[in-house]
Amino acid sequence: MAQWPFIGREDLVRAVARDVLPDGAPRCALLTGPAGVGKTTLARAVTQVLGPRGWKLRWFTGLHAGQDRPLGPFAELVGRVAPDPFVSVVEVASSIVALGPRTVVTVDDVHRLDPASAALVDRLVRGGDVGVVLTARHGEPLPSEVAGLLTEGALQHRVVPPLSKQDAADLVHAALGAPVDREVQQHLWRLTEGNPLYLRLLVQGSLDRHGRQQRDRPWVLSSATVLTPSLELVLEDHLRRILAGATTTARFVADVVAIAEPVEVDVLLAVGCRLEELDDLERAGLVAVGGESRDLWVRCGHPLIGELLRARAGVLRTRRIHTEVAAQLRGRRDVDPLRLSEHELGSGQSPSADLFVRAAEVAVRRFDLDRAILLAGEAMADGPRFDAGLVLAGAQSWASQGAEAELTARSLVDLAPDDLARVRVAQLRAANLFFVLARPDDALAVLDRAVESSRSPTARAEALGVRAWLRALVTRAGAVADAERALAEAVTGSFGARAAAICLVVTTGAGGRAEVHPLTIAMLGDADRSGGSRGADGSLGAGGAGSIVGMLLRYAVAEAEVVGLQQAGALHEIDAVLALLPLDTGGARFFDHRGRALHGVALLARGHLSQAVELLASASAALRAKDRSGWAYTTSLALSRCYSQRGEVEAADAALGDAERRRHPGLVLREPDRLLTHAWRSAALGDTAAALRTARHAAAVAISHHAPAQALLAWECVMRWGDPTADAPLRRIALEVDVPRARAAAQAAAALAGRDVAGLEAASVTYTELGDAASAADVMALAADRAHRLGLTGTAAVARDRAVEIAERYGIATPAVRAVRAVKGLSPRERDVTALAAAGLSSREIAGRLGLSVRTVEGHRYRAGLKLRAAPPAAHLRGSRSARGSPVE
Repeated sequence: MAQWPFIGREDLVRAVARDVLPDGAPRCALLTGPAGVGKTTLARAVTQVLGPRGWKLRWFTGLHAGQDRPLGPFAELVGRVAPDPFVSVVEVASSIVALGPRTVVTVDDVHRLDPASAALVDRLVRGGDVGVVLTARHGEPLPSEVAGLLTEGALQHRVVPPLSKQDAADLVHAALGAPVDREVQQHLWRLTEGNPLYLRLLVQGSLDRHGRQQRDRPWVLSSATVLTPSLELVLEDHLRRILAGATTTARFVADVVAIAEPVEVDVLLAVGCRLEELDDLERAGLVAVGGESRDLWVRCGHPLIGELLRARAGVLRTRRIHTEVAAQLRGRRDVDPLRLSEHELGSGQSPSADLFVRAAEVAVRRFDLDRAILLAGEAMADGPRFDAGLVLAGAQSWASQGAEAELTARSLVDLAPDDLARVRVAQLRAANLFFVLARPDDALAVLDRAVESSRSPTARAEALGVRAWLRALVTRAGAVADAERALAEAVTGSFGARAAAICLVVTTGAGGRAEVHPLTIAMLGDADRSGGSRGADGSLGAGGAGSIVGMLLRYAVAEAEVVGLQQAGALHEIDAVLALLPLDTGGARFFDHRGRALHGVALLARGHLSQAVELLASASAALRAKDRSGWAYTTSLALSRCYSQRGEVEAADAALGDAERRRHPGLVLREPDRLLTHAWRSAALGDTAAALRTARHAAAVAISHHAPAQALLAWECVMRWGDPTADAPLRRIALEVDVPRARAAAQAAAALAGRDVAGLEAASVTYTELGDAASAADVMALAADRAHRLGLTGTAAVARDRAVEIAERYGIATPAVRAVRAVKGLSPRERDVTALAAAGLSSREIAGRLGLSVRTVEGHRYRAGLKLRAAPPAAHLRGSRSARGSPVE
C-alpha cells in the first residue's frame, strides 16, 4: 500500500490545469496549504493531466539548505554557477524557454528557494513564455520575489483544502480495498481533520502492527495507539518549526492547552500566559481560539499535535498543569463537574464523593460509560452510596457488563431510602437481567416481587410498566393489562410510563396496525430527547444520569413501531418515525448503530436492497462488537434476509449463523422473524420446498403468539414463492386485519390461485403504490411466468421486463426475479417453446401449435435448456412440484 489513490481533488486539478493553458490568464498558479495536505500530490496530478496533451514537463524542488546554494534546485540545468549568480539565472531561463511555448515548470516548496532561484521563478512568470505551477507551505514566509508576484496578481493563488469526511473515508476504503467501519471513519476524521499525510500514516501504522483483516468485513483500527513512529517524526518536525524561538512560557502554554483543552483564555492568563504569546501561537497554527467574545476558549490547532504534546509532557509537568487549572476552575459556579474531577484526579488530589457522583452523571449523559464507571466507583471508594451505586450499575449494564451490574444493583436494595427507590433498583436489575444477561425469567421474577412488595401506588405503577414491556416481548399474558394500569397510575414521562407505552406499541403492531401509534409520537417527539434533568417524580428514568435510558426507550419504541408498520405494509408511515431518529446523534455511537439498523430495516421493507445492505452490514458489524441486548441479533437477521433477497447466499449464511449464535431468549416475539430468515435462505439456495415448510411454520408460530400481522408476512412469502395455497389463509387474515399489506397479499394470492395474469399485474401495481419494490417485482415475475404458461408471449415479455427493471433498480435477486432474468436470455421463439413445454406439451404438440417441425422444436428446447441450466438454481425449478404439489417458482 505504498502508493495511495488520488481521491477528492479532481475538480481542483482541472482548475489548476486551466490556469496554465496557453489561452488562459494568468498562466501561473500557486498552491498553498499546511504540511501533509497534498500540495505536491496535487501538482503531480496536474502534470499528469497536461502530459498526455503534448506539454513538456519539468519538475524542481526547493532544498532544505538551499539558501546557501544559488540555483541549487535547478542544478541539473546549470553547468557551473557564474560569480554573479544572476547571470546564470538568465541562462537557465533561456534554456527553459527554448523548450517551447507548451512547457510547464513545477517548483515544489518555493518557500525554500534561495534568492537566485526565486529570481529565476520571477523571470519565468513575468516572461509569460511557459506555464508555472508553484507550491508553498502555509505559514512559511515566501521569498520576496514570489510574494511580489502574488501581490501583483501574476499568480493564480489556490488554497489546497483538507479532504472532506466522505473523501477521507473513500480514500481509506480505496487504499485498503475493504470497507471501513463507520465509527472508525469518524475517529480518523477527528484525529486527522482530512490531512491525507496524517491519514495515511495512521492507517499504515495500524497495518504494520496488526496486518489487514478479511476484505469482506469493515476494517477497524487494531490498536488504540495513535502516534506511530513515522507519524511522530512528521509531527515533531512540524512542532519544532512552530516553536523555534518560542519562550519558555509559550511552550508551557502549549502544554496547558494540550492537556486541558478546551481551556478558557482567562485561565491561560491566570497561569502565566501573555496575550502576545497566545497570539503568536494562534498565528502559527499551534492553537485555535473560538467561542463568544466574553467566553473565549483555546484548543490545539490540530488533534494530532495535541496527542504529541500530551505524550511528550512529563509526569511532574502534567500534574502541575492539572493542579493549576483545577485551582482556577474550583470556585466557578458553572464549572463542568466532569472536567473539574479530571483535573482534581490529575493533580493527585482526592475530590469529594459528591463531585464524583455529579461527574459520573455527566459522563453518562455524554455516553462516556467507561469514565462514568470509573468516577462512580471512586465515589464509592470510602463506602457504599445509593446515588453513586445507581449510576454505577446503570453504566455497567449499558456497557454490557451485565454480571457486574447485577452485583452492584443487588447491593443497593438495602440502601434504598424509600419504596420508589427500591423499585428503581428493581427496574434496573430487570432490564439488565432481561436484555444483557439474557435471563428473562429472572427479570420478570424481580418485577413480580417489586409489584407485590410496593406500598406506594406510584412505585407499583413503575414496576408494572416495565413488567408490561418485558411480558410483551416474551408474548406472555397480562402485558396489556399491566400497561394500562401503569399508564393510569404512573407519573407522566417516567420510566414505567414509557415502558408501558412500548408494550402497547408492540402488542398493537403484532395485531396489525396501519398508522403510527399516538404513544410513539409522544415518546419520540417530546422535548426530553437528550435528557438533562430528572423526571417529574424525581427518578432517573427520563433525565439526569438516566438520559441514556430515555434514548434507549426512544429507540425501543421506534423499533417496535417500524416493525409493526413494516408488517402492516404501511411503509410510508415509517418515514414519520425515522425522521425523529437521525443517522448521526453527534456522539452517541451505540445509538448511531441502532439508528442505522432501523433505517436499514425500513429500506429492506421497501425492497431497496442496495441501500439496505450497506446500512445493515455497517450496523451489524458495530453491534456485534458491543451489544448484548438483542439488537445485534435482530440486525443480523435483517441482514441475512437482505442478502438472501439479493441472491448472495454465502453472505446470507454468515449473517444467519451470527444471528443464531446471538439468539436472544427474551425476544420470543421475534421468533417468526428468525424462521422467515431461514426460509429466505432456503429460497435463495433454490430449496423452495424447505422454504415453504419453514414459512408455514413461522405463520403457525405467529398465530400462537396472537400476532396475525407476523403470520401475514409469512403467508405473503409463500405467495411470493409461487404457492397458490397461500390464497385461503391470506383471505382469512385480510378479513381479520385491515391493513394495506393484507389487502395486497390477498389480491396477489387470489390471482395466483386463479391463474389470473391481469390480476397479478394489478397486485404488483398495488405493491408499488405501497412502496414495497421487492414484492412488486416478485408478483410481476409470477405474472410473467403465468403468462408464459398460458402461451401469452407478448404479455409475458412485458411483465418480465417490468419485473427485471424493478429488480435492477433496487438490487433485488429473489428466486422469482432470478428465474425471469434467466428466461430473459432466451430468444422469442425459445421463450415460446419453453413456455409451452412448461405447460406440459410434448415437442410434437408444440410443433403443431407453432407451425414448426419437431426437429426445430427440439433444437429450441435444447438451446433453451443450456441457457436455463447456466442460470441460478431457482431459474430451472419451473414446472417442479413442492412436497404439497404446488408449483415452485
